[in-house]
Amino acid sequence: MSYTVQYRITSITNPDKVYATKEDFWSAHSKTSTIDKSSVESGKVESYNSELDAGGKSITKTMIFVDEDAFNAYIIGITNLLSSLGIEDDELNYTKL
Repeated sequence: MSYTVQYRITSITNPDKVYATKEDFWSAHSKTSTIDKSSVESGKVESYNSELDAGGKSITKTMIFVDEDAFNAYIIGITNLLSSLGIEDDELNYTKL
């Protein structure tokens, strides 16, 4: 059974900036958004979508996983990937909706 999660993603580094497009938002926060996560996502994520919210200050990201175990494995995989690369995500704040 699929498992869906939604996050509201806001900027820590520039919380008051209004972005015109979601591409502008992601490019302004390239520290973690440009990392190749395909090895972690493979077989776990069925689909994902991100949309810039009406105010232009945050992104709503929806991810559909194969099941809840796949979601948990994804979180562990992303955490391990960032750690192995020595990256701390201090640009973005993720709030689970």
